[in-house]
Amino acid sequence: TGNGHTGTLVGFPEQILERTVSVQVRPSDAAESVTINGLDKTTLTASGDITINVEPKDGYRFVKWTDVLGNDVSTDKEYVDNSTQDTTYVANLVKLWKVTVTTNNIAWGIADISGVDANGFVDNAADVTLTATSNNDARFMYWGLTTTDNGEEVIKPVTTTNPFKTTILRNEDYA
Repeated sequence: TGNGHTGTLVGFPEQILERTVSVQVRPSDAAESVTINGLDKTTLTASGDITINVEPKDGYRFVKWTDVLGNDVSTDKEYVDNSTQDTTYVANLVKLWKVTVTTNNIAWGIADISGVDANGFVDNAADVTLTATSNNDARFMYWGLTTTDNGEEVIKPVTTTNPFKTTILRNEDYA
């Protein structure tokens, strides 16, 4: 223009790259649903932000998203991927167990459990500690597990250790 040359300015649209995002679940049967961008899918090819979400089945808890190499990505159930490359994410879930502790007579003392959530659940293979506190002249005798034997509920002694630390691998009812 000012130099006597004329020309045409040609614009090129921004190149939008698609990539594939995949989701795996561990353990494989632990999810109620998996969505990618709100669709009931485990693989989606798209561009832009891609949102992945997992809803655990009852009895499971979401722990975190990792990549397939096990590197931590996010601890939020919903994660937005804005990468430009194909990626596989793993939803890591954990089995939950219900643990209860009771005393056979509240007048003799109280029983408490630490390591469980507000609803009495604990992650698979997590440690809990049972503590008995005696009242008056009562004394702690043993921790027992409530089980069913020939259709009858019985308490089988486990240990005289108080407090008692144990690893939970199933639903357990201590007395």
